[in-house]
Amino acid sequence: MSRLILPLAAVLSVTGCASIQIQREKAAAVKTVAIVGFTGVTDLEEKDASGKKKSSGGIGGMVNAINDTSDLMSGELDKRRIAQAESAYTALEKQLQTSVGWKVADRKQLAGVETYSGLLRDNPNTDTLRATGLQRLPDVLRAEVAEQMDAKAVAELCQRLGVDAVAIARVRYVIGDKGGFSIGGIGNQTIYPKAVVDFQLLDGSEQPIWRDRRAEGKPTQVGLESVMGAKNNETETQVLVSAAESGFDALVERYKKQP
Repeated sequence: MSRLILPLAAVLSVTGCASIQIQREKAAAVKTVAIVGFTGVTDLEEKDASGKKKSSGGIGGMVNAINDTSDLMSGELDKRRIAQAESAYTALEKQLQTSVGWKVADRKQLAGVETYSGLLRDNPNTDTLRATGLQRLPDVLRAEVAEQMDAKAVAELCQRLGVDAVAIARVRYVIGDKGGFSIGGIGNQTIYPKAVVDFQLLDGSEQPIWRDRRAEGKPTQVGLESVMGAKNNETETQVLVSAAESGFDALVERYKKQP
């Protein structure tokens, strides 16, 4: 039994709980990083016990559907999502620099690396259905694309950029809390989003230096209001960016507390 306990203890000291993995010695040696992948996904629909989206029928559901279609076809949705991504990406940069102490490379450097720019040409973040409705940046790979780079490509990218490691972040916005009252979408309802962050720090070796699959922020203080089925999008950017900032706070806090 003792022969089993010692190896297990060694593993736990490195990986901690299943959702977080940190190689402390490698992390301590990191001084510079580049954020090469970022995606924000809104998932603010109510779910039933099985995880399926609840039906939003009735007049309220019709109003929402009409407004959502207009928002999408006019291009306003994507304009907001790109603006939100810009603010959220900047917030992550700030956290890694001020709270962790790493220098974050200017993302303009990425364009000069063929390995990276080639992937971006093949997986554009504008004028493509794959990116519609996502928080993304025109000059940064979506997280799901950046994750496809193999270890050799990551190591080469680190070398070309002159950084110790590259980071990939995926932010999912879910319902953290809600208030108000509505029946069939009719009434006044407020949703308070929270962000759940999936983060990786890679240097091209077999295992991530840092991997956190679920850093969960707090529900926002200001909510997203829906009146008679009509969403008020005026405060959406402020609210979602606030949620992302809280998620990044949780990410760094979990990093510091993990052995």
